[in-house]
Amino acid sequence: MKPFASMLGITGLLVAVSMAAWPAPAASQTAAPSGSELGAGAAVEQLGTQDARLYECRDRPKDLAAPPDRDPASPKNFNGKNTTIEGGSAVKTEPLCPEGQLPFPRAFKAPKGNPFFSGTSVDAPYNYAGAWASAGGSIPLFDGGGVVSRVENPAISSSGGTHSLFEISVQGGEGNGNIVEIGWTKEVGDSSPRLFVFHWVGWAPACYNGCGWVQWNPSIVPGMAVSSGSESYMGWVFYRGNWWAWYANQWVGYFPGSRWDGEYSQASLVQWFGEVYESDPTPETDMGNGRLPANAAAARFWYPCTVDAAAWVCWINATPSLNTPSTPWYTIQNAGGSAHRYGGPGGRAGAGRDP
Repeated sequence: MKPFASMLGITGLLVAVSMAAWPAPAASQTAAPSGSELGAGAAVEQLGTQDARLYECRDRPKDLAAPPDRDPASPKNFNGKNTTIEGGSAVKTEPLCPEGQLPFPRAFKAPKGNPFFSGTSVDAPYNYAGAWASAGGSIPLFDGGGVVSRVENPAISSSGGTHSLFEISVQGGEGNGNIVEIGWTKEVGDSSPRLFVFHWVGWAPACYNGCGWVQWNPSIVPGMAVSSGSESYMGWVFYRGNWWAWYANQWVGYFPGSRWDGEYSQASLVQWFGEVYESDPTPETDMGNGRLPANAAAARFWYPCTVDAAAWVCWINATPSLNTPSTPWYTIQNAGGSAHRYGGPGGRAGAGRDP
């Protein structure tokens, strides 16, 4: 469980985001709830609803918390070498709403596996392949975690598949059901992978992109399409009472610490993994890009790291523990340094398909 790290530098992270596939928000929806209400009282729509808008523009809340006054903690190895994260110039940063307003993401309900069960068979019909790091003993608790991942566009089975995703989850501990998650997901019926956030309170799942989520970024919003093949640094840090998320090395928003009554401020378990949900016992849905890790072109992530907020660094864990799935459909392996390849085509090779 003890993290070790030895990595090289990183340059040129790219991410492209798009709203083209979604209709514009209704101009009349401009109510201004407080920051603590953002997303909590918004309508939660079932996936597939015809009028499921991506976001709606509302007045910027007066009590909106401020993010850290610096970029997210950069990945660093234990030999003291910093990486270079270039995210600010690689993402479209035009505001999505008129001045004085922010894009409020539309929340939706859909299946979501509990990160605690990743890599096991006890959470069927969820399938996992990933890695994890834990704190305890001589390893201090974490203040968050980060990772660089490449976005993929997996094929989803139309017969029993629901989603295929990659994420980082930051959890209070193995016996603690308080969790925050961020990543990209491809949902059945959608043509693009999309940014998402999710959280759990005492093992109770919330919803995607809402249920207490507070939007801060005027340009990057959960639910927006992210380009397949793009690469981005994303993660979480606990800062001044809130769990702050970043994507493309930019602050996106936060879940207030009050969601957990102030009892969730550090983590002892961080995971980085792919997840597929499919009701068919022999899944046809791709994880990653549908290639097994033995293939050099398989989906990958690198710089899995855990945040030390006092030092403002994300310590790279080059050799995290691997969750080797108990089923043969998907798997994971180290690809050198801190890079890991993961995924697979499901139990019927090549059968994954879009509806």
